[in-house]
Amino acid sequence: MLALLMLFALSQCKRDEPIALTTPGKFYHKYTRGQISECWMVGTMYYVAGDLAYDSGATIYDRSGNSVASCNYAWGRVYAMCNRMDSCRVIYRSEGNMHNLPFVDIYGLSKIK
Repeated sequence: MLALLMLFALSQCKRDEPIALTTPGKFYHKYTRGQISECWMVGTMYYVAGDLAYDSGATIYDRSGNSVASCNYAWGRVYAMCNRMDSCRVIYRSEGNMHNLPFVDIYGLSKIK
């Protein structure tokens, strides 16, 4: 009974929903051949976007679409927050990418003109 009550309580917890879909749309065209994820750090949502290419880095954007950090492990600077993201989910991944990962487009970003 206690377990059911706890499951019910946890199911009622909601994280902030992403703000207007125009936020990832602000930088989608830069990553049409890449991947965009929603990630969380200390209760705040960020977008992590990068190209799906070997040695390419990623950029972290805040909820307004402003670049806040760079994660270039191969050849550039890696901000501390790059390693602190958790609960990430891919919201966009390009079709026919070199890693043969499945196409993802949760919010219909590929339809943005």
